[in-house]
Amino acid sequence: MRVVIRDGGIERFDDLHIDRIDAEWKSKKLWIPAAFQVHDVAIEIRNQSKFPVSVNLAFSLKSDSEPRGVNFGTREQFIEQLDDTPPSIYLFRPGTEPWILRTNSKSFGTSQNSLVQKITFPVFGSLAEEKNCFYLEFKEIDMDEYSRAVFISA
Repeated sequence: MRVVIRDGGIERFDDLHIDRIDAEWKSKKLWIPAAFQVHDVAIEIRNQSKFPVSVNLAFSLKSDSEPRGVNFGTREQFIEQLDDTPPSIYLFRPGTEPWILRTNSKSFGTSQNSLVQKITFPVFGSLAEEKNCFYLEFKEIDMDEYSRAVFISA
């Protein structure tokens, strides 16, 4: 965390995939509980070190040429939507989180080629208590598909 903060990794959106922490976490079956475990540890480190950053967990979802929106409501449906990229931890300076930058300051909603939606659903159960969950879907001008992700922030 200290290196990412010091060397500009926040601005480059450097991330840490959970399978780089423990090779056993390459299995999709373990991604959700392992990711939340890593997120909780990262939050503890941030709090103890008093780093001025938000600690965020990101799940990358399958992309598509058409927007899909939130098309899951159960853990099983969510797992089906995961792409092949293991979850990762991102650090952001407060106020620069992707769901804030992709929305206007008044409400969550759509903007050109993007959707940001604050979500609450039972997919993560007690793992996500006291955390904010955001669904992001966006299509960059030079891309053919919509990128999709779920961010957990605390």
